[in-house]
Amino acid sequence: MTLYEEIGDNNRATVAMFILYAILYGAVIFAFLAVIGISPSFPLFTVSTVATLLVFYLIVFPNAPQAILSMTGARELRKKDDPYLFNIVGALAIGAGIPMPRIYIIESDALNAFATGPDPKRSLVVITTGLRGRLNRLELEGVMAHEMSHIKNYDIRSMLVATMFALAIALVADIGIRSVFYRRRDDRGGGSAIIMLLAVVGLILAPMISALIRLAISRNREYAADASGAMLTRYPAGLASALQKIQKEYAKGNNEIEGVNDATRHLFIFDPAKKSLLGLLSTHPPIEDRIARLKKM
Repeated sequence: MTLYEEIGDNNRATVAMFILYAILYGAVIFAFLAVIGISPSFPLFTVSTVATLLVFYLIVFPNAPQAILSMTGARELRKKDDPYLFNIVGALAIGAGIPMPRIYIIESDALNAFATGPDPKRSLVVITTGLRGRLNRLELEGVMAHEMSHIKNYDIRSMLVATMFALAIALVADIGIRSVFYRRRDDRGGGSAIIMLLAVVGLILAPMISALIRLAISRNREYAADASGAMLTRYPAGLASALQKIQKEYAKGNNEIEGVNDATRHLFIFDPAKKSLLGLLSTHPPIEDRIARLKKM
């Protein structure tokens, strides 16, 4: 498979998963309205939910990068602090056709990096001191190209939308399930009871399905960033070698980064949390698979 085919397949898969997310969200709204006894044609709740999502997107998202930096203790670098790293990032930014992102560093022996920001003009890349000190130039270029691809492809925004869907579905489902206990006792006709049961089961399962979709989108965007990064450097072996070094350090248990939680671990090039026994519950694809794909490019 060529790089273009790899990127195209990943992008199509992401679109398909977001369509599935939208269908699931609509089903949850329908089930919620059925549970609280309001006609599904009633638009008030849908309008208010969309408004809530827009407020979250417009207010919370622009401030999220600073919150993440505060949690991880990252500090901003100036060009005089590390001209070597700035030259690499600057060249890759030109190649990717995006503005030069700000560069931050985390004091940690773990080998990791991530990118964040609401759009390319307000983007930033973060790298640990462990990764900065352990990689050679080709490996460092591979990692930074991966992060530049996340910025160029608006992956951060995609994951925000996925997270908003997940939060909205979880919130609506929770309210819907709780409202069952407040239904009138006399509203228990046979047909109504069956619809109620199906709606409640749907509301219970929806957050679980939503979480699986969000994780699948995260894994898919990692594959896409690997392929786009390899296209940017024209040297997939650089990123593959970097991932191998990261894998070796992870095997030693050297992966802890202060301030990382379930809401932020999908940002990193390698999941700093403990490996999940089930691939479906992982934010990242198996690193062995990522390395194998890069070696075939």
